[in-house]
Amino acid sequence: MSSDKEFLLLPNSPIESPENKLSLRGLHRISSASTIKSVYIESHSNSPCSSVGQKNELQLIKEAQMKRLNKPVNLNILFLGDSNIGKTSLINAMLLKYFGIMNSKLEKPNNLRPTRTVIESNGSISSNELELRVMLIDTPGYGFFSTKEKWLETMRELIIGKALDYKKIKKQVPKNILEDNRVHVALFFIEGPRCKETDLDLMYNLQKYISIIPILAKADSYSKNELVQVKVTIISQCAEAGISFYDTSSAMGNKVIELSSSPLGPVPPFAIISGGDAIEKNGKTNFVRKYTWGQCDIHDKNCSDFRILCRLLFGHLVIPILDTAKFLNKKNLKSLKNNEKKIKSHNEFNKNANRFRRISNFAARFIFNML
Repeated sequence: MSSDKEFLLLPNSPIESPENKLSLRGLHRISSASTIKSVYIESHSNSPCSSVGQKNELQLIKEAQMKRLNKPVNLNILFLGDSNIGKTSLINAMLLKYFGIMNSKLEKPNNLRPTRTVIESNGSISSNELELRVMLIDTPGYGFFSTKEKWLETMRELIIGKALDYKKIKKQVPKNILEDNRVHVALFFIEGPRCKETDLDLMYNLQKYISIIPILAKADSYSKNELVQVKVTIISQCAEAGISFYDTSSAMGNKVIELSSSPLGPVPPFAIISGGDAIEKNGKTNFVRKYTWGQCDIHDKNCSDFRILCRLLFGHLVIPILDTAKFLNKKNLKSLKNNEKKIKSHNEFNKNANRFRRISNFAARFIFNML
């Protein structure tokens, strides 16, 4: 189990308050599997806020849309996929780049262990009076579970459980201070060069609960030309399997051309490389993977789609993602309620049937004894 001591503040990070340190807030059991005695949510809260002076740098939400909501906006992102595929590395890179937080285990990359718990890391991006509160939810890979069905059920319980919690809290907390902890979107990691059958099966079953954005992991395994082909293959496979990813094109509107601006081919899927070593240069810390021929920087658009992914997630796509998530969460809760009614009705029917059976048996014995 990770602890809050695993995180430290970078000395050069713009921090609003020295008291605003990372702390461990909650520990909640959500499910279990035979290969994992129990899965917990470990919540790192009160993350330092990065004060962003130039809104264009982050493509932050349009001011009018933010003010329309009249409160800080919550965006909660779930990281899903197989084990040892780079989910935690991407979260660490986002934490460092946008929230000034660094996992101290990255100082010694060999100590970075696979995630076996559900860990929530919270931070906020501020610009003038606008604030975007982000929760990055790291999850165990399905490889740690005895069956993919147990992993799927655990993720389903996590998504629906948060929606149920929000529904309860919503009735008790004033709307202007209500924190939305529901899951809004999932990044599903695919290793390539093709989707595994397990990936296809899990994404197909998950899409009814959450919007999915595909991530092509370990992108440094391919050349630029190969990446384009791998992306096409993944999209084709998923379409044939009946998987509908989050409609990024429609959400982008007249800025849809940005989806074709990556040197590594159209997005999504977003090609991402694992972080590797944390290197400080000119007062900035970046994640770099070293090779015999040189190195790849996760922030370099010629090596990774990291920059465009973050620019879209924390900018253009925020409001569309939240709108879609609101619809899906309501649909999920309605479906859950209907299922509960069916189960209750079925149990009531069985109860009445058993009662009738007992009465019939008693009547039959009574009549037999009378003869």
